[in-house]
Amino acid sequence: MRVGVAGLGRMGSAIAARLMEVGHELTVWNRSSDKATALAAAGAKVAATPAELAGQVDAIVTILTNRDAIASVYEGASGLLSGNVKGKLFIEMSTVQPEAEVALAEKVRAKGGVFVECPVGGTVGPARDGKLLGVAGGTAEDFAVAKPLLAQMCRRVEHVGPVGAGSSMKLALNLPLMVYYQALGESYVLCRHLGLDPKWLMEFLTDTSGAPNILKVRGAKIAAVLGGGDEGPPPSTSTRSARTSPPWWPRARRVARACRWRKKRSPSTMRRQRMAGASATAPRCRPTGRCGPHVGRNADMKLYTYWRSLATFRVRIALNLKGLTVEPIYVDLDSGSSARPSSRPSIRRW
Repeated sequence: MRVGVAGLGRMGSAIAARLMEVGHELTVWNRSSDKATALAAAGAKVAATPAELAGQVDAIVTILTNRDAIASVYEGASGLLSGNVKGKLFIEMSTVQPEAEVALAEKVRAKGGVFVECPVGGTVGPARDGKLLGVAGGTAEDFAVAKPLLAQMCRRVEHVGPVGAGSSMKLALNLPLMVYYQALGESYVLCRHLGLDPKWLMEFLTDTSGAPNILKVRGAKIAAVLGGGDEGPPPSTSTRSARTSPPWWPRARRVARACRWRKKRSPSTMRRQRMAGASATAPRCRPTGRCGPHVGRNADMKLYTYWRSLATFRVRIALNLKGLTVEPIYVDLDSGSSARPSSRPSIRRW
C-alpha cells in the first residue's frame, strides 16, 4: 500500500520506519525537512507539502503535536485537505482533546475521505517494533478499513466507539501514569536521605506489588537521572500526554535539598507519622505542593487538597483536559482547618 506519514517527531519517525519495514511504499512530510533525512536514506519519498503527500498515497497517518498543528497540516493552503482526497484513508494518532478529533473528522468526511482516530500507548521502542496499544474511534465500517494497517503498528488495537472515544480513552490511559510518576517522586523524597544507590532503589521498587509496567521499562533511565546523568531534552508543553509540567525526578532532587530549610515538624505531624509507622530517621519535612488558580464559585466540582500534596497538580491537569472547572479548597491536616485560595498562606518556591 502507498502510505504517507505527516509529522516526524520521535513517534512519527518510528512508526514510519515500521511501515517501511513491513513493505509499504512510504512518503513522508515534516515541517522541518531535516527530520526526513534518515527515512529518505532508507528509501522513503519526501513530499514538499502535506497536499503533495496526500496526492501520492492511499492512506495518510498523522501524529502531530497539538490542535493548532493539526489545523495547520490539514486545513492550511497546502494542507492535506486542500486537494482531492476522496476515498483516501486518514488515521489520526495525535493525543488531543476529543472535540478536536470530532471537528477534524467532519472536515475529512466532507471531502470524501475515511477518518479514524487512533491515539496510542507506548514509546519509541514499541512504535518501531509495531507493539503499540491503539484505541480507535470511528464508525465500524471505517475502523474495518483501517484495522489491517493499524494491526501492523499495534500489538493490540481496540475499537472503543465513535470519533472522540479514542481520545477520551487515551487520556484515561495517561492519568494513572501521571499520578504514579508524581507518587514515585514523593516516594523518592521520603527515602532520599538514606543515601541508597538510585539504580538499586529503582530495581527494588520495580519488584514491589505497586510497580506498574512503565517502571519496569524506564526504571533504569530514571535511576541514571537520579544519579546525576543526563536529564534528556526539555519536556513538551503540548497537550500530548498532558505533559504540562517538568518531569518529577529533577524536581525531586531540588525538593530533597529544600528540606534542609523547612521548619521542624510540628508535634501533631510527628504523632501522625508515628501512628503511620514512619521511621525516626524520616526526613524532617515533606515538600510543599501547589495547585492552580481559583476559578470561581460556579465550578463543576470542588477539589479538596492537602497543602503539601504534589499529586494535586496532575489531577487538576486531567480535569482541565476534560473541560471541567475546579474550585480548589486547601485543607491543613495538621490544624484541621480549610481555606479558599485567597486566604492560602504564602509558600516559598524552589
